[in-house]
Amino acid sequence: MNNMGRKRKTALFCAVILLVCSLAVQPGDAVYGKKKKPALSKKSVLVKIGKTAKIKVKNAKGMKITWKRNKKIVTVKKSGRYAAKIKAKHAGTAKVTAVIKKGKKKYRRVCRVIVPTSCKRTPHPSTASPTPKAPTASPTPKAPDNPTTSTSPTVPDTPTTSTGPTVPDKPTDPTNPTASDNPMTSTSPTVSDNPTTSATPKSEKTERITLSENMCMDTAALDGAPVYNADGSVTVTVKNEYGGGGIAFYLREDKKPVDVSAYKALRITVSAKESTPLQISCYADGDNFWSEAPLLGYGSAETDKRVLPYSLNACPSVNAVRVRYNSWNLPAGATATLTIHSIELERDLRDISGAVSDYEPLSELADRYGFKMGTVISSTTVTDSLYNGLMKYHFNSLTAANETKAYSMLDQNASKTAWIDDETSMAKINFTRADEIMEFARDNQIRMRGHVLVWDADMCDWFFRKGYDSSKEYASADIIKKRVQNYIEQVLTHFEEKYPGLIYCWDVVNEAVGDSAGDYAAGDARHVRTMRSGKKNLFYETMGKDYVELSFQYARETIDKLKQKNPNLDTKLYYNDYNTFYAEKRDAICELVKSINTYKSDGRGGYVRLCDGVGMQSYIGGFGQQSGCMNDGDISKVREAIQKYADLGMEVQVTEMAVRNYQSDAETLERHAEFYEKLFRVYMEANAGASKPIKAVCIWGIVDAPDMNESDYSYRMNGPYCGLFNEYLGVKPAFIRVYNLLKNGQ
Repeated sequence: MNNMGRKRKTALFCAVILLVCSLAVQPGDAVYGKKKKPALSKKSVLVKIGKTAKIKVKNAKGMKITWKRNKKIVTVKKSGRYAAKIKAKHAGTAKVTAVIKKGKKKYRRVCRVIVPTSCKRTPHPSTASPTPKAPTASPTPKAPDNPTTSTSPTVPDTPTTSTGPTVPDKPTDPTNPTASDNPMTSTSPTVSDNPTTSATPKSEKTERITLSENMCMDTAALDGAPVYNADGSVTVTVKNEYGGGGIAFYLREDKKPVDVSAYKALRITVSAKESTPLQISCYADGDNFWSEAPLLGYGSAETDKRVLPYSLNACPSVNAVRVRYNSWNLPAGATATLTIHSIELERDLRDISGAVSDYEPLSELADRYGFKMGTVISSTTVTDSLYNGLMKYHFNSLTAANETKAYSMLDQNASKTAWIDDETSMAKINFTRADEIMEFARDNQIRMRGHVLVWDADMCDWFFRKGYDSSKEYASADIIKKRVQNYIEQVLTHFEEKYPGLIYCWDVVNEAVGDSAGDYAAGDARHVRTMRSGKKNLFYETMGKDYVELSFQYARETIDKLKQKNPNLDTKLYYNDYNTFYAEKRDAICELVKSINTYKSDGRGGYVRLCDGVGMQSYIGGFGQQSGCMNDGDISKVREAIQKYADLGMEVQVTEMAVRNYQSDAETLERHAEFYEKLFRVYMEANAGASKPIKAVCIWGIVDAPDMNESDYSYRMNGPYCGLFNEYLGVKPAFIRVYNLLKNGQ
């Protein structure tokens, strides 16, 4: 064949190839791109009662679609092949799910539907919130004001020349194993004897249960009969028998179950001769003390009268409540004298309609500036439909309060049962509570922060011992390293394989940098803590001074393994801490990050990047008191810290924000709002350039809790008036300031 023939044949072959490609590629398809997966036209909709909304499934040509709803708040009807009409019947929140099938493939896509109460309602005075004005041209932003209203340091009794607070912004509370990282949504015991802390009269908020002999369902393991006092209280002496004695009361005289959907919480006011641990349970239809009684929670009766609040979100109906001596760890024969002053049902007066119908989602506004808006969720709030309706509407990132921490998931009994020898037996993990959180996030298409893999505070001592037995000696460094590596592998693998792509980052190590010279070894520029509140850091003690770096190496190696199955996996690894904006601790964190990222050689003369970012917890203000709150000097420190971390190539997330506030007068709430606005202006300005280091702002002190007593840990941690929303889930001045800033821009 001559050259001319070859050219003609080649040209004909190319023409055929082009024709085949043109037929194979449909209009709108990219030759180089993957086919898009089905998606809903709207992830959330607001529909007024009696009105309808339409949602469609995109990218579902040729697929079979069925529609489901989880509550009778709405009805759903097909509208054509790929759409559905949603009609609102009752106020509340619901999920509408599109189940999409093509062959063996199956997709579930969820739209959250929010149905507000009538917009012509007359709101309760405490839920009423200012109506936002129509957007106007935003004025030229002012530079942050000099601190004139408060010149006191953030932490009381700290000299103004100090480079950081003497008292940690977030100390560990040794009396509460989960308090040191608890959000405002904690159900920790509070005292509420001051009627001025709420805008709603107590008589409107609560319904009191009669504590009489006639209402007593049953008792067990008491030392003597109950004493019914003239003031309506009852006193019992409980014994340490069968796990603890106690008393149970019916809610109604007819002893029938009560629908508790209209109630927010059960409030038990108690006192005791000495500190007495309690467990509170409820009966769905009990008639004796040993009937099945799901646990509501734990608490402690002290010599002073205090209120123990317990969520009723998971209880559709209750006929009786049990107060029991939690005596499992107490000596045999122990007794305690307890007085139950009252049992009350707290009505749910919350209303989210104004906070969602009058405003665009905060997350959509923040997305313009390159960061997510996040908040916190717990095993308690995950079943609270009103709270979740508000959070799902405004936030696109969630962090589990405690459920994904090691001490919450490690299972000692299972670990001991499966133990063979130290070399081969790895710890067992119970993912049940953590999976509940993940399933909620997945079903509502909200991304999760993983929190946290390694944290010395309240870590299970038995994890470090031979045979996982608290009575045995500590295992060797090599064995502990294997256990930590295996734990990290188990956790990362479980969540990624079961909920692929849901967790977009992990806090690998939490709060490893000490606060004062006694917390860390002399000469350690990283200030890695050897001690916390007088207790040894067992990770440091057993693994060595490089336990932080090793933990990041284990996490990175696991992510790399998971990437082999999912090349698109891009989970970021963070170091997370408090007081990150104070100079001394900030600089120590920078040294730690440098150490982490120069720890493992890449084999080419460089290093493997093990750490991607720094989490700034951002509990800001005087710890437990108003002095030091809303101090403009902290704004400058935050700005400087963000820049320092960004200069190291770090991403930055605000991970556990609580702008502390302990007063509810109008002037203080306005100052709180101004401070919040200044903080968000810093975040927006930090992301004004191309690098955009701020990736998320996650607010944990999100809802006010005015009933908290000053002795409560969450009171000191967050302050009772720190939220963007008030206790009734109405917006506050702080919300409006942040909203208008994000909406109108600079």
